[in-house]
Amino acid sequence: MSDAVQDAVRLWSDRRVRGERDVADLRRAWNAGKAAGTHGKLDFEDLRREARDRLAATHAQGFRTSDAG
Repeated sequence: MSDAVQDAVRLWSDRRVRGERDVADLRRAWNAGKAAGTHGKLDFEDLRREARDRLAATHAQGFRTSDAG
């Protein structure tokens, strides 16, 4: 098998594993949330803001990590 094909298969496999891991993480979070009971009324604007803040922090951390190498 050529190097290009091997690389493509490896990348596809890595993505698939990450996707499966993400689904498992979401399932655990969902089940933990259900087990915790009701929290009260949800404010979707607060939820969106929190998600955006987390995403921005993750991106900022990723950039710092990649710049160090």
